[in-house]
Amino acid sequence: MKTNDRVMGKTAGFTIVELLTVMAVIAILIGLLVPALNQVHDKANDLQQRVQFHAIDVGLELYKSEYNEYPPSVDNLERADADGNKNNLTAYCGANKLAEALVGWDLLGFHPKSEFTAEGNDTNGTVTDRVLIYDAGNTNSVIANENIEERSDLFLELEKANAFRYEDLYDNATLSGPGLNPLNFVLCDSYTKRRAISGKKTGTPILYFRANTQQTLQRSVILNSSDVPTSEEFGDDVFNYWDNNSILRLGSVEDGTEHPLHDDTNDPRLEDFYEFDEILLNEQVSDIPVPFRAQSYVLMSAGKDGLFGNSDDIYNFEKEK
Repeated sequence: MKTNDRVMGKTAGFTIVELLTVMAVIAILIGLLVPALNQVHDKANDLQQRVQFHAIDVGLELYKSEYNEYPPSVDNLERADADGNKNNLTAYCGANKLAEALVGWDLLGFHPKSEFTAEGNDTNGTVTDRVLIYDAGNTNSVIANENIEERSDLFLELEKANAFRYEDLYDNATLSGPGLNPLNFVLCDSYTKRRAISGKKTGTPILYFRANTQQTLQRSVILNSSDVPTSEEFGDDVFNYWDNNSILRLGSVEDGTEHPLHDDTNDPRLEDFYEFDEILLNEQVSDIPVPFRAQSYVLMSAGKDGLFGNSDDIYNFEKEK
């Protein structure tokens, strides 16, 4: 009986080889499962981004129904006054103007007298005559109340806006380069990470380009010159690359890595402009350079990697990749 018990005891247990085999099978299954779960997670993030774009689309249509046009997107660094002078030297680009139009310069609603400036001023008259129209905290209660009463309702719920200030995303020393106001808001996409500079969980700013509906083509793809085109030379284009250049030149929110859509911090290369056009061109229409959404606007998310110009970017139009 004792001998049988020992034999039975040996057959009832697991050998080291058997345990290692089981562990190897489990490791293989995990190796197969993790990529699949990552793909599901990425697909969910992509879907969430498209849902956010849909909410922004609805907000922009509401804005247009009230003000008869979509918000502007030209960067104020590129905007000249009637005399040809560029008085506003603080960058305020398409991404900023999108945020202001939908939720307001201070997240309390859009002010109809706004001229879309980094300081929240109206720009009637000379530079010295500009007035802070978003001064909801004015010590004069009458002025403060009138300010709030004139605001539009939010065209986009703050929960869907993902609105953050530049100072929540980028190092302030970096901001001094393109002359950005650290207190200005941008709408961020759904690919969020914890930011070391602020401790806040944010995405990457969403780029906004309003179409020049007086044009029909994206002409810079057929430029013969090797020189980088100026903002004025983009007047014949439906969409202007320079509208969000102030953000592109900052690099990624993660670590400042240069965006493929902006390879040179000081002076974008001509290839960047070609790539911008290639993103926008609708090859399903014809062989001529006609962009998507030529009668409205384009939204761009940098996608999972946080870099504009890579294949994981998300747009408010469907483009084969």
